[in-house]
Amino acid sequence: MNNCFNSGINKIFVMTQFNSASLNRHIHRTYLGGGINFTDGSVEVLAATQMPGEAAGWFQGTADAVRKFIWVLEDYYKHKAIEHILILSGDQLYRMDYMELVQKQSMG
Repeated sequence: MNNCFNSGINKIFVMTQFNSASLNRHIHRTYLGGGINFTDGSVEVLAATQMPGEAAGWFQGTADAVRKFIWVLEDYYKHKAIEHILILSGDQLYRMDYMELVQKQSMG
């Protein structure tokens, strides 16, 4: 998430693979209650759910979470003035300016 903030990305959806109360608390305390200025942005947690009769249960990984929440991204993309959607995995540690990636992708 820090890479997003440092890259000027101010609308963030966090898709959790499991319904993790501790992760939700951490995000709220660190990013929502921590005095970070989002200007026109926000952080929204899209928590995993289990529906009655759903055989698969929890999400089966990052791609499955994106597939099941793609409607949220499509709806946001249609109704807001955004140009790009960047999907990232949260299980890697690195430092990167995502705007360089977005600009290079836009060029070719």
